[in-house]
Amino acid sequence: MAIDATLKVKQINSINPYGDGWNRHMEIDIDSIELAECVKPEEIISEYTAESLLDAMDESDVVRWLENEGYTVTND
Repeated sequence: MAIDATLKVKQINSINPYGDGWNRHMEIDIDSIELAECVKPEEIISEYTAESLLDAMDESDVVRWLENEGYTVTND
């Protein structure tokens, strides 16, 4: 899956084309990309598994969210 977006960046370091014909793409190295205002969370989430997203989050944030949703979280 791919994400379509117009991004705000501090600097473009390099643009390297690769592939041929219909499979032509570019690899772009950039600094300080602003994703929050350019890409919707549901577009990013669909790129990852739930397990990888949860592993990347701070455990206290996950617990707080679950408790705010009405769940009781215990530490066994």
